[in-house]
Amino acid sequence: MSLVNQVLKDLENRRGESPDTTGLRAAPIRQPRGKTGRAVVLVAAAVVAGISVLLAERLLSDRGALPEMTASAPVETSPAVAAPVEPEPSPLPEETVVAVDLADVEAVAPDEVVAPQETVAVAALTPTPVVAVAVEPPESAVRRTLVTETPAQRAGDSYTQGVRALSEGRRGTAETHFRAALAHDASYHDARLALANLLAGDGRARDAEAQLQEGLRLSPGHWPLAERYARLLFDRGDLAGAIGVLANAPPDVEAAPDYHALLAALLQRAGHHEAAADSYRALLSVRPDQGLWWMGLGISLEGVGRHTPALDAYSRAARDPRLAADVARFVRDRIEVLDRGSSR
Repeated sequence: MSLVNQVLKDLENRRGESPDTTGLRAAPIRQPRGKTGRAVVLVAAAVVAGISVLLAERLLSDRGALPEMTASAPVETSPAVAAPVEPEPSPLPEETVVAVDLADVEAVAPDEVVAPQETVAVAALTPTPVVAVAVEPPESAVRRTLVTETPAQRAGDSYTQGVRALSEGRRGTAETHFRAALAHDASYHDARLALANLLAGDGRARDAEAQLQEGLRLSPGHWPLAERYARLLFDRGDLAGAIGVLANAPPDVEAAPDYHALLAALLQRAGHHEAAADSYRALLSVRPDQGLWWMGLGISLEGVGRHTPALDAYSRAARDPRLAADVARFVRDRIEVLDRGSSR
């Protein structure tokens, strides 16, 4: 061992002369992560120690047992090849490269470990996380306005639905809508009139009269309600009541000629011929081509004994081609009678 120590000392003295150490650097040993790193370092240290011993033996064999080493020739050495070490499988794609420089190694004891220089290459395999940014919607510039229907508007909607249901033959549904309309607005007379007609058509005339009476109480001058109510009264035999309803607040003749025609007929039926004649004259002043009204005037004039004016009224009625056959026949008969009486 003294000879080996002498060789190592000679090598130490020649380090300052920077000998050519080409081929003396060991190939990089890939060291996996984990517990195998320490094993690789120990193997590398053993290799270095072996190379040192071989180098010493070769120098001794070339020079002999010289007490001193004076030659300065470069030492040729073969590259040391490390035995392949299979690394344990590593779950991560990382590797450690260990570089061992023989020039920096003096001696390695069996239980000493040389700390290697480590160059770590880490593969960046973790993808860049995508951050979802919540974008708040801008505040709406639209202002919501609550639209509140008036009672009259709600009544109108219910009335429209009732008319639609009635046209489809759903009378019960129509009645419900008409009553709802009146609940919203009791003065919605179109719905009241429609309800009265529906009730009368179903044989509930008294219920219809009650509806019409309530409407006239709220609006005494509403002549469509009065006319319908008067017809119901006449149908059940209350002639005086019907005339009283019509005569209470009659509208203008031009605005409601049928209303005045009903009043004149009822007055005539009740024997009030003078009042009836006045009503027919008023009607004929608006529509002089109505044969029925001429006939009515003739009947009332004949009823008060004024035959000549009655004959003239019948003659005017006969000129209307729109008269029904039985009415036209009645008019011709009255003309013959009055004509014969005037000839006497």
